Amino acid sequence: MIKQIARLFWVSLMMSVLALSTAARADDWSEAKEVVSTTTDSMLALMKDASMRNPDNLDKLYAEVETTVTPVVDFESLSRGVMAFYYRQASDAQRAAFQEQFKKTVIRTFAKALQVIELDKYTVQPSQDGAGSDGKTSVTVDLTTSKGTTYRMQYSLHKKDGQWLIYNVVLDGVNVGLNFRNQFAEAMNREGNLDKVIQNWSVSSDAVKK
Repeated sequence: MIKQIARLFWVSLMMSVLALSTAARADDWSEAKEVVSTTTDSMLALMKDASMRNPDNLDKLYAEVETTVTPVVDFESLSRGVMAFYYRQASDAQRAAFQEQFKKTVIRTFAKALQVIELDKYTVQPSQDGAGSDGKTSVTVDLTTSKGTTYRMQYSLHKKDGQWLIYNVVLDGVNVGLNFRNQFAEAMNREGNLDKVIQNWSVSSDAVKK
């Protein structure tokens, strides 16, 4: 009888731990989802602001996009992933220079896209597993244009210093971070000079089309 009670106790304890763990993963995913939803809402607001489509307001649009994405995008991790093998070879100054150049070109490219793309709505797909125990998760969003075309974006996020940050995006099956990495490697093979590649870096539109 005592053994049966002991077994029941341990089974109940394990089930409680599992339930708490599942609830924690669900809560973490909800936090990550909120980051993506809030950012997307801000971007939709910029798209629907007719004044932002005026070429004379491009610098203002750059600033608005930077203000929106800087707190939620881990540009340090993104730029490190893009440099890949060359990150280990780079000095601290070169790493910082590329991070700044990468951030600037991504923001400018994205801002220009906002002027021509007309998104109407978005839907966040429900999570199947919640956030992982490794502090990483993904949030999938279906973006629909005013013409009815739908694009699927899968945001990869990790928890850093208690905050969920985006560190990669897959657009309709295209791994954008990986394509940026390939672009950087091609530039290094072509130029053979890290400083030159950093200085001349620009985000190719092909990076999100391949």
